[in-house]
Amino acid sequence: MPEEPVLEDVGAPESERWLAEADDQSRAIGSLAIGMMNLRQAEIPNAIEQLDDIVRGTEAAANQIMDACTTLEAVMANLSGEPAQRVGDALTKIYEACGFQDLAGQRITHVTKTLGLIEGKLSELTSRFAILACDFSDEPEGSGTVSDDALVNVRLDGPQHPEDATDQASVDRLFHES
Repeated sequence: MPEEPVLEDVGAPESERWLAEADDQSRAIGSLAIGMMNLRQAEIPNAIEQLDDIVRGTEAAANQIMDACTTLEAVMANLSGEPAQRVGDALTKIYEACGFQDLAGQRITHVTKTLGLIEGKLSELTSRFAILACDFSDEPEGSGTVSDDALVNVRLDGPQHPEDATDQASVDRLFHES
């Protein structure tokens, strides 16, 4: 009959080192999970929203350009000879250049779909690490900025989604209270 292997007592210092290493690894995984949750819950949705805003903005700009071209075509109807030819040529170039909007929209839609796939994979990963993320969050539960100050959530960092845009009165208050 073969002998069973005997486990040696590794001693207190070695087991403490293993426990410390396991704790460090657990904290590292928790930190990664928090980062992934932030990407999934805030960064990626924000990026998708901004890309959607770009598509809507370029579409609106292209439509304005097309409307202006329609007006120029009506004016061109009253022209003849070389001026009419020059305006017609310019309008053709404008129409051709407006193809940027369709191409940009297609590319942005592809990027948005890819971000959505990444968001889904991060969701799967973070659901596995959710307990760790909650256990090792640097911020105590309920922390964050809570204030009666109307300017707490004022964003001044460029174009914003129309529903979330900072109104002019809030910006004015910001400058008057500074």
